[in-house]
Amino acid sequence: MQIHRFFALVIVASFLFGRCNNRENRPTIETRAAMSANDSVSKIIMQTFTLPYFENMKFDSGSLVFYCSRAYDTSSLIEIKEQKNLIRGVYYEILPEYHRFVTDYADTSSKLIFFNGYSFTVDPGTWKSVTDQAKVVLEEKEGLNKNLKYTDGATYALYYDGQSRHGNSNDEASFVKFDRFLKGQFLERYKQLRKPIMHKSK
Repeated sequence: MQIHRFFALVIVASFLFGRCNNRENRPTIETRAAMSANDSVSKIIMQTFTLPYFENMKFDSGSLVFYCSRAYDTSSLIEIKEQKNLIRGVYYEILPEYHRFVTDYADTSSKLIFFNGYSFTVDPGTWKSVTDQAKVVLEEKEGLNKNLKYTDGATYALYYDGQSRHGNSNDEASFVKFDRFLKGQFLERYKQLRKPIMHKSK
């Protein structure tokens, strides 16, 4: 009789442990699914600019990608990579005059997108400032309403040092601040240097 009770207790305990274990694992599974969905969106945007990307979307400490996809407004993406003794960057913009959003192709069959852009190099001091600001953004918690989206809203993502953070118009303060920092630090200055070659002084 005692043996039957012992086995019964073991079965009940195993059942309860299994349910608790499933509950503990469920948030992790849901989080991974959410991250996968976010990364899928990022892959589409990076492919729009014909940028190569890591399949697992893990960027090391020598690579930074930040994008802001705005419907019916200017969308932008910046990539900075540290290669040996050189730190190179590239910046892209999609203007709303040509595309309402990043997958609003001028020609669907060829996935034709018109965008402006330029390449540049940055010094180690500037690169450190950028990565320091990126760490501040990555350390912030993602908002509770991150899954709510607006038709004419913005979508953001930052990848750096094996970490990523995604957001949208519901929690855009840190992303907007980082975007303004990049533009104030060097992007706008480089854009002002763009002149037709016939207008350059000899």
